[in-house]
Amino acid sequence: IETEKMALLKKKDIIEKHIDEAKLIKRELLRKEKEIEVEKLLLQKRGIYAIRNEFEELLKNIWSLKEELKKNKDLNIKKIQKQADDISVKIESLEKEIVRNERKHPVTLRPGDRVYVRNYEKEGYIESISENKIKVRIGIVSIYVDKSDIYETEAKELEGSKKGYYYENLGESFVNIDVRGKNTEEAIRNVEKGIDSAYVNGIGSLSIIHGKGEGILRKEIWNFLRKKDNVKEFFYAKPEDGGQGKTIVVLK
Repeated sequence: IETEKMALLKKKDIIEKHIDEAKLIKRELLRKEKEIEVEKLLLQKRGIYAIRNEFEELLKNIWSLKEELKKNKDLNIKKIQKQADDISVKIESLEKEIVRNERKHPVTLRPGDRVYVRNYEKEGYIESISENKIKVRIGIVSIYVDKSDIYETEAKELEGSKKGYYYENLGESFVNIDVRGKNTEEAIRNVEKGIDSAYVNGIGSLSIIHGKGEGILRKEIWNFLRKKDNVKEFFYAKPEDGGQGKTIVVLK
């Protein structure tokens, strides 16, 4: 029995040592966080990764001891684990902060440039530039953002516009999808992708340019729209804006 007690006390000492180490790491993270507030670029990726590796090794030790001591109620393993999880979350947050702050504002901006939009944490392509706003295409959705939200990416080459999508300067919350000349399957696929992307990005309405012709493509698209749960209503555009060759879609 004495031997078992000694072994248990030894394991408890090890746990307490790991707890102390975890506290030290946490204090180090808090210190580095303050450094970021004063001068964010002082904190480099290499330093954070070193702390992460140290923490992960500590976490492995805690888990192995947890398995051995899970029956001992005197040791609050859940509390230790929560503390470890909190440190992990903090590390993730700091890493994201580093990535964001390592980016620089472009020296020049031109239509076609590939850029990073900080507020959306996504990359896109500049479509047009005004005095205060920049129109950026992210995926198949076009948005207007402030110049201060635009950062450089590693690649700035111009990519051709995605075939099948056509954007007009109709404001922030409008997308135009052109499916003329496509077969029904491809047109429906493009429409579905456009609607889903607009819905996810908070775009309230969009239009589909399908042309007039015999009305077969329009009919199939309308049948599809009736089955979409996130479509509130749809109707022909005004005569001066395309009439029966264009369908306006309003999302829920």
